[in-house]
Amino acid sequence: MLKKLLLLAATTLLLSSCLADKKGPKVVILKHPDTLDFQNCEVKGEWPDDEAFAANEKCVQALEKQGYTVWGSR
Repeated sequence: MLKKLLLLAATTLLLSSCLADKKGPKVVILKHPDTLDFQNCEVKGEWPDDEAFAANEKCVQALEKQGYTVWGSR
């Protein structure tokens, strides 16, 4: 019984690590140097795909054109 529980726990950890997203940050925080205003660009969706990350990158680029700089990401 204990072996089955350990196997189940190991399988769960393995699968969750495989599903973890490795494409980049899900939130990019940008700050405007003059107004000190902060804006967030977030990857939408529980299971984001390439399209969601591309939309996030477009958001970042649009804000950078307005003078914002990347302040952080997570």
